[in-house]
Amino acid sequence: MQNKVYFTLQRLTCGSKNGNSTVNYPLLAVVSCPGIRLKCRLGFDISPSDWMGDVCQVQPFFVTDNGVNANEVNTIISQVRQTLSDYFSYCESIRTNPQKAEIVKRIYRVTDRKPRASKKAKEAKIKPVETRSFLDYVNEHQAFKNFSYDRKKGYKSAFKHLFRFCKAYGITANFDTITTQVLENFRKYLTDGKHCKPVSKNTVSYILTAVKSFWRYCIKMGYTNNNPFLRFEIEPEVYGQPIYITKEERDTLYYLHIPDERLRKTRDIFVFQCLVGCRVGDLIRLKKDNVVNGVIEYIPRKTKDERPVIARVPLCPKAQSIIDRYTTVEDEKLLPFISPQKYNDYIKELFRFAHITRTVTRLNPLTRQEERVSIADVASSHMARRTFIGILHRKVKNEVIGSMSGHSANSKAFSRYYHIEDDTKRDAVNTYLD
Repeated sequence: MQNKVYFTLQRLTCGSKNGNSTVNYPLLAVVSCPGIRLKCRLGFDISPSDWMGDVCQVQPFFVTDNGVNANEVNTIISQVRQTLSDYFSYCESIRTNPQKAEIVKRIYRVTDRKPRASKKAKEAKIKPVETRSFLDYVNEHQAFKNFSYDRKKGYKSAFKHLFRFCKAYGITANFDTITTQVLENFRKYLTDGKHCKPVSKNTVSYILTAVKSFWRYCIKMGYTNNNPFLRFEIEPEVYGQPIYITKEERDTLYYLHIPDERLRKTRDIFVFQCLVGCRVGDLIRLKKDNVVNGVIEYIPRKTKDERPVIARVPLCPKAQSIIDRYTTVEDEKLLPFISPQKYNDYIKELFRFAHITRTVTRLNPLTRQEERVSIADVASSHMARRTFIGILHRKVKNEVIGSMSGHSANSKAFSRYYHIEDDTKRDAVNTYLD
């Protein structure tokens, strides 16, 4: 069965039974897919005399009762046909069948119509808006979702940006004032650098997705019927291949003689992080009692509220030797940690001191354009985590790595490490082409 979409008028049983052309009927998009037979109203009532069924368009001089002309109706029809065609092509490219919910969502996005409210939403008790601020709903959303610490921190930052934007443009943040155009202006505000420091496109996507999640929650709960996201597209987050150091470069740092105590501590912390793979937020909180029988045990802060798991990483001799250097530290901290910002600055300085400055290709976070930079310029605490995964990735199953790093085995983070090494390519060329 092929994927098909066509448009027709729904002949209602309560309408004229004699085919009277003056009776208006709802305009439908009819979608046929494997296992799916779907009819969606497009929000227009049309007389059969104004409908050209052979080309699925209304007559040129057609105007609805509320002033919508033929060009607007035909444009909606064309947009629905195109967006579904794009979706069908996408499904074909990934070899999967279209999903009913996604078809409906895409049609509603084009037509700016809203799905029927769920029974739960209808039954929800709506508190008067005048007794609650917009911020109250934001805080309620975060509490309801039971987000992890890092997720709550991200959402707090996202709405801080939104409230600053509203203040800069003299907009009162509430359900009625946030429109599709306001969202477009908000996106521009985040990137043009006129009112605030411009953020990366991935950060823009994260911020807008956070606001969208909040809006979906409020619609579901019956707090608002306004949905400015129906015709607002959010660009997906895009990442290049992860940049990390090789095992040889890591060992260069480990064995390097560093007279400066500050850089020496930075080296020890960075190499240790390369050997255990934890996030910097978890690294800061590690204490001596997190080491149990030669194994680092901790609950990743990012996931502890959503899917709490214990990450367990056996300590290799190099990692244990680094810990042993600081056994005389008086407090319970495992390592003499530095503030995250200074830590990232010192890592870059450490790389330059060690002459690890090879050129790498990365996606510029602001422009998403490829650029060639020194690895020392992009070195950070997260590079240590990527190094842990990158070194193990070709030799160890994802499930094993995930149990140590806190990733899901099918995480998108792992998919970024699937690239063919130059040595493999060189062997193939020399074997078959030379």
